[in-house]
Amino acid sequence: VLEESSSRDDIQVVLSSLSNAYSSYVTTYEEYQVQRYEGASTMYGPHTLEAYIRQFEMLADNILLREDVDPGLEPANLLGQQFSFKLNVMFDGVRRGKKFGDVIDDAHPRYRVGSIVKVSFVSGHPRNDMMLERSFLNVERWNNDTETWDVVATDGNWETKYYWKRTNTLIGESISTVIWDIPSNTKPGRYRIRHFGNSKNILQILKSYTGNSREFDVVL
Repeated sequence: VLEESSSRDDIQVVLSSLSNAYSSYVTTYEEYQVQRYEGASTMYGPHTLEAYIRQFEMLADNILLREDVDPGLEPANLLGQQFSFKLNVMFDGVRRGKKFGDVIDDAHPRYRVGSIVKVSFVSGHPRNDMMLERSFLNVERWNNDTETWDVVATDGNWETKYYWKRTNTLIGESISTVIWDIPSNTKPGRYRIRHFGNSKNILQILKSYTGNSREFDVVL
């Protein structure tokens, strides 16, 4: 765009580090011949880079001329033709007197920074809902100013772990265990662990549930 533009004052180039992730690796022709990891992961052959450059030049011209681009053909949706050797989740169940989200092994009343919190819940199978863009767990801290619970960690944080185990196949019983390795920079305060999931009954109907640990103190 800069090369083709007659005026460079109003051009701002933005590079996104995520862009390459959408098409895997793109190597030069010479790198492709070696067929190491990067070359073998270049999806469209040894001339991928040249083809991309040609397309980018075309897109740059369209941007400068403010012209629409023909989107071309959409790739075929082959999801319905994929094979899966994983068995479907049949159903989830609980023992008498229990319900999904109930705490089995609860948190202790107090922990020091650097120690480990471990809480187990009655749960459904995690494949009922993969919780994409969400979380199977929250670590929450009580905010005295707003009188609300603030999320300080999810299953995407290094200091948390989420384990699931089928404990009884006959009745579909499962346990989910949440572990929080309290970081050294954690603020003292009142905390709790929450677990989120979905259960599937014998009629294949999904129902969401939430489980909460007891509140506990984190001290220095």
